[in-house]
Amino acid sequence: MYKENKIVAAVVFAIFAAAAVMALNFSSTSKIFPLFCCALGMIFSVAEFVSVALKEKKNKPVHKAKSIPPDQKKRMLIMFGMIAAYIILITVLGWTVSTLLFMVAVSLIMGVPGMSRVKIIIISVAVTAVFFLIFKVLMHINLPTGFLI
Repeated sequence: MYKENKIVAAVVFAIFAAAAVMALNFSSTSKIFPLFCCALGMIFSVAEFVSVALKEKKNKPVHKAKSIPPDQKKRMLIMFGMIAAYIILITVLGWTVSTLLFMVAVSLIMGVPGMSRVKIIIISVAVTAVFFLIFKVLMHINLPTGFLI
């Protein structure tokens, strides 16, 4: 069990490190928040790794994760794939278009009970517009732009 937890912590660290490397390509002000989030993720994954190593040294038990039902595993993998696509699309299409597409796709694929497609699109456009106004217009933060847009 110790080995599994260490591997998970190492994989999570690698994911955040890879995202940090990608964020280094953003403009100076656009990369501050992503780098901050990646640094936190790397710090917490190192802390988890050290915690597990210390528990292993003292022969203390670590928590074993409960088994995830197959339907939830499928939804989780779909979500990870969508997040990966979103991160890649930011560099291709830019933040605004990628965020709008991501919000619509997550809402449609993962399901929002009782909400029509038109309502999902309207809400996604409104939320993206509000965040754009807050970051770009009010705070003058450069959002990532892709090479297509």
